[in-house]
Amino acid sequence: MSSADKRYHVIISERAVEMLVQHARFLAQVKIVYIRKKVPSWKIKY
Repeated sequence: MSSADKRYHVIISERAVEMLVQHARFLAQVKIVYIRKKVPSWKIKY
């Protein structure tokens, strides 16, 4: 059995899940702010 065939079961606490969601939300906002600063507004399509 190669290492690519191995499967793992990971248990994540509710608190860790919430933190992951908050971090993803934050990074998404930072990316939008950066894009708005660097890309002319006529190139951004919503």
